[in-house]
Amino acid sequence: MFMFKKLSCLVILACISFFVHAQDPHKLRIGFQFTPEVTWLKSKSINLENRRSMIGFNFGPVFDYNFGSNYALTTGVIISRSRGSLFYEDSTKFNSRPDYLYSSALSVDYNLQYIELPIAIRLKTNEIGYMTYFGVFGVVPAINISASGEFDDPAEPNARYIPESFSKDVSLPNLSMLISAGAAYSISTNTSAFLSINFYNGLIDVTDNPKNYKTKAVLNRLGLTAGIMF
Repeated sequence: MFMFKKLSCLVILACISFFVHAQDPHKLRIGFQFTPEVTWLKSKSINLENRRSMIGFNFGPVFDYNFGSNYALTTGVIISRSRGSLFYEDSTKFNSRPDYLYSSALSVDYNLQYIELPIAIRLKTNEIGYMTYFGVFGVVPAINISASGEFDDPAEPNARYIPESFSKDVSLPNLSMLISAGAAYSISTNTSAFLSINFYNGLIDVTDNPKNYKTKAVLNRLGLTAGIMF
């Protein structure tokens, strides 16, 4: 796991280096964004249910490399904090407490933090007045860097259990499909502020229960991004 995280960091640094050294004032734009989000875990197993949606956020630098006046390759180094809640209908086990069998009707709140490296195409209109409208389509590979959980076990009604090593119950990689639409307002020749609505559709399982208790849930997110590009 350590080597996987180390390799992922090297890939991210290599991508940043490419954009920095390829800087061309007519092609490369650098900015920063912040996104409050509604996040939820969507069950892909019959004995597992989404309990509720929760609030999360993401932020970080973004880079656009323009290949023409109307399209660009867009990426970034994004830190995301997502949350979700799952309801286990059957008894189950977790790697963080392998010798304990949780009873049915268990609720677990997941708190997940990722480093994301989106890879997407931005399609945009010509400037209309001071406005430019755009759509973004791509994928978002991510690496989990922190995870915590809070267990509401009906067998222990007076206490919510918080395991110390919950990262064992969360998959290290994640992958989402990104669809976004928004508008940018030109402040000056090289500076613009933008707003966009983004939907992240989870593609792979973010949970990692023991072998005989496997379930599947993906992380979905809906957010409103505000940012600035230079």
